[in-house]
Amino acid sequence: MNLQEQISRMKSMMVTINEGSESRQEKLLNMINNVGLLQASLSVGGMERLINIVGEDNITTQNKIEFIKEVVMMTDYDFIIIDDIGEEPIHVGEDDDGTITQIELLYDDSVLLSIYDDYDSEPDSEYTNYESLPDQIIKEIFDIVVKYYNKIIK
Repeated sequence: MNLQEQISRMKSMMVTINEGSESRQEKLLNMINNVGLLQASLSVGGMERLINIVGEDNITTQNKIEFIKEVVMMTDYDFIIIDDIGEEPIHVGEDDDGTITQIELLYDDSVLLSIYDDYDSEPDSEYTNYESLPDQIIKEIFDIVVKYYNKIIK
């Protein structure tokens, strides 16, 4: 879809938000499903405002994943090093033997899991796609990326 088509679609969606029997929240949730979180946030003045209106619990995991991917693609390098944006790595789990798994890098299609054990000073690494991560981990990534996005657009 080219830019002109996107602008036209957004204008028609904004008219729809202001008319009809659906609540504003329902209309925005429909807009999110149609054009994504990033585009929908532009129609209400930003991501924080959108989340306040619709409620984060009403945003689907898939919508959160798409937003994360879009923001990562906006960066100069197509990845985000979590530590570089002032956040702690995301703890994914710990085994009985003391092996710790955490997310330190976000890519547009996957995350890099760093796996630390007591024996190696360097972690093992493994890529996994967003869709295979638990909802709670997606929520943590989403919260970090929203904070990062709000910083880079100011």
